[in-house]
Amino acid sequence: MSPIPAALPEMLALSEFALAHETPWPRDPSAVPAPGQQPFGVHHGDPAPYNRLFGPLHARGGPSGVIWQHGEEVLAWGEPDRADQTFSVAKTYLALLAGVAHARGLMPDVNEPVARCLPGIGFDDTPHNRQVSWLHLLQQTSEWEGSCFGLPDQVERYRHVGMDPRPQQGRKGDARPLAAPGAYWEYNDVRINQLSLALLHLFRRPLPEVFDEVLMRPLGASSRWAWQAYDEAWVEIDGRRMQSVPGGTHWGAGISIGARDQARIGQLLLDEGRLGRGAGARQLIEAAWVPRLREPCAIAPFYGGLVWLNGTGTLFPAASPEAYAMMGAGGHLVLIEPRLDAVIVARWLAPEATAQFVRRAVAALGAGENGAARAGFTAAAAAPPPSPSPSYGSSAPPCVRAPADAAAGAPTVAPSPTLRRAAAETLLLAVPRVATFDGPRALTGASGFFFEREGRLYLGTSRHVLIDEPTKHFPDRIEIELHADPHDLTRTTVLSLLLYKEGKAVWRQAKDSGGEIDVAVIEIDRALLNGFAPPAFTPAHLQEQLQDIEVGTPLLVVGFPLGFHDSVHHLPVARQASVASSFGTRFQGQGLFLTDARLHRGSSGAPVVMRDAARTAARDALPWKLLGIHSARMDMGGRDLIADESLGLNCAWYADVLMSLTKGP
Repeated sequence: MSPIPAALPEMLALSEFALAHETPWPRDPSAVPAPGQQPFGVHHGDPAPYNRLFGPLHARGGPSGVIWQHGEEVLAWGEPDRADQTFSVAKTYLALLAGVAHARGLMPDVNEPVARCLPGIGFDDTPHNRQVSWLHLLQQTSEWEGSCFGLPDQVERYRHVGMDPRPQQGRKGDARPLAAPGAYWEYNDVRINQLSLALLHLFRRPLPEVFDEVLMRPLGASSRWAWQAYDEAWVEIDGRRMQSVPGGTHWGAGISIGARDQARIGQLLLDEGRLGRGAGARQLIEAAWVPRLREPCAIAPFYGGLVWLNGTGTLFPAASPEAYAMMGAGGHLVLIEPRLDAVIVARWLAPEATAQFVRRAVAALGAGENGAARAGFTAAAAAPPPSPSPSYGSSAPPCVRAPADAAAGAPTVAPSPTLRRAAAETLLLAVPRVATFDGPRALTGASGFFFEREGRLYLGTSRHVLIDEPTKHFPDRIEIELHADPHDLTRTTVLSLLLYKEGKAVWRQAKDSGGEIDVAVIEIDRALLNGFAPPAFTPAHLQEQLQDIEVGTPLLVVGFPLGFHDSVHHLPVARQASVASSFGTRFQGQGLFLTDARLHRGSSGAPVVMRDAARTAARDALPWKLLGIHSARMDMGGRDLIADESLGLNCAWYADVLMSLTKGP
């Protein structure tokens, strides 16, 4: 069992902290920074004419991340599947590819000068460069001199990054005298790109192809990730024209990847290059390579083989000396913490908040471990991380992979007795997570519920999840996650639904004398479900006698606040609420009532339910009354944000609107 139940408050507080401390970069790279923001990217600080982009940048999402412990995902926030550019985290991916080359005999000795096996690509042009070894490149001590795809190494001389504990030694871009290879450590992205070029010539294939074949597909990663190159970074090898990719996003391009896929790679490092644990584990990276990456550089002990080390505690004082990290500009962190058997991934986190975030994460994970022990829980240390979900239907975008358990060697998770007991709670299975997209670009997360009438199945949610003119939210499709096996909650599928057909919206919405009703339904073609029938509310679950519901009646709001949920078993969470206005009386003349509950973004579209005593006594599979659909928080426009707390009240639209929305063809 995952240790998170014992540390749930700490975990929720951690996700809220991450969401509240966003990097100061704009979300649109082309946007003029607002007051308090900084320009998007790091190229702005380079000397002219190199303070420009050489490859593409794309708009980013908000703060997001995941935490895995004992191979299970115990926390997720934001949009963890959204593929965003990850800047220098990609350096470590080059180090892993170097390990693959070493295992294949393409790089038999890391201390060998690169020029011996790869003449003619910039390592044999001077006596100085002929001394540069693979180890020098991996530890950033190469002092390689030259230009790589139009960028001279000098543009990065005297560069100082925040993780470097040493003081700034000169002005960036000045002609610092070069030391002998191996005698000076410098964080230099031009030399990293030269390493990438060398690896390309070793494999004689585009590195993204090798990375996908050797690592990403066996790990069960999504296919949303991409590794882009600079516009002019073309070479020809064996008659094939191909691009050389950079080891970061300093001048644009680089790897775009989601937090969950980053966690898969982090888990691989945590497990010393093995996929899975136990007798069926597969060695994807040779066993000796990962420890080699953790070996401190002799002249820069805070750095290893393209990873940041915490041996002295200067990187993250709250983490153990064994911890190490992949880090990238803009607030990207993948922390491997062996002492807690954990991988911590954070995206777009404000740099000044990173140390406190790590401190909170380590404390929460430690509290979970201790709490689980006190409760008599046993952590499922042998359970591998969750795999991506397959998709139904031709409307699914190309970024959805085939079922992970059909892939060769893909890990599986065996259901435990706790999973089978949880599967009896059909209320949770009737509430899927809703993700909105504009083409391949992930937008927002929300909640929904299934409603069945006269044999037809619908997804219900808030209208503003599907379209919201004031915020310019215009998705063209949604994805919902379905449980494929009622007895194994780890097995899910993803259903992608287009929101428009021939230019017309496919959802149904309604309005009354009070205006637009913030509820919408989409009919689900059962043919897309391959016989799977999710539990659903029906007209019989609606409340007929409104006078029977009193103010203060206990309720539950079931959904995905801030995207938080049990991401291993793919279940929502329930927040306690109560009726806060006269039920049956249209509050402020609108078709809604108020609830008193602590709710968050991501709960839009969540069902508001009340226990049905009669159905409970009859052992009904879904013993709940569906009273409303949560829409938004209610607040006072004149509230003093400092002196006055928020009201803690929320709007829920009466569920009987579903009868109008599901009537007729």
